[in-house]
Amino acid sequence: MNAGLRSNFGSSRNLNVGVGAGARSPVMETAGAAGGFLSSWVGVLAVVLALVVLFAIYYQTIGYYIQIGWKKLGWSREHGERIDIQVPGADVVAHLAPATNRLETTGGPSSIVGRIETDVEAALSGMTGGGAQVFNVARNLYTYSEAEPLCRAFGAELATYDQVKDAWSAGADWCNYGWVKGQLAVYPTQQGTYDKLQGGPADQRGSCGVPGINGGYFPNAEQRFGVNCYGPRPTETALDERQQFATQHETAFDQEVARFKAELPGIAVNPWNGGQWSA
Repeated sequence: MNAGLRSNFGSSRNLNVGVGAGARSPVMETAGAAGGFLSSWVGVLAVVLALVVLFAIYYQTIGYYIQIGWKKLGWSREHGERIDIQVPGADVVAHLAPATNRLETTGGPSSIVGRIETDVEAALSGMTGGGAQVFNVARNLYTYSEAEPLCRAFGAELATYDQVKDAWSAGADWCNYGWVKGQLAVYPTQQGTYDKLQGGPADQRGSCGVPGINGGYFPNAEQRFGVNCYGPRPTETALDERQQFATQHETAFDQEVARFKAELPGIAVNPWNGGQWSA
């Protein structure tokens, strides 16, 4: 009897010792749960923050490269090929113009990123509705080297010959020379304008050239013309409205003035008299 009791007591004692060694107190369990809860939320916040950062990076840069690819971007810039880029998150297309002597990209991808951001900002700031188009800056005041910066001031770029030709096909018609890339100065003339001039005074019949694209290469880059830009057309101003109603005679007259200015070095002027040059 006593032996049995001792045996049961011993086994019970051994059981209690086992439970005491492996069990956790309620305080320890609560602390462990709280720690696990906090660590899980920290992980969630870290993931959310990482996603936000990645989205921001995508929005600013990666989206452009997904559309056009690194290799195509670099190759196109080196070979003077135009690239159109859809701005992520906006219904606007930024135009990455071919490299020029004034704006040529140098260095690695980081400089290309900067150029893309500049073009996108220009497209966004200059957008007034509708797509890009050719527009002519009317006054004949600009040399070829000034043409590109002038277009950039409008949030546009210097147009190409082909862009002016496409504009003519779409109905563009202005009787005013404008610089385009390649040191060309051109303007579009529609058949209707040409026919109208043929019914007028003989000395004005050729004042706007012939139907199509008039002009060509001018070796003197310092000669002053208007400028043909390609980008969002600026909103119309009061000066533009007055210019729109200028008569054909005034346009022809201005062209004659520009022509004679270019010829001034070869035009002689008589002295005041036989003894002195000026009064």
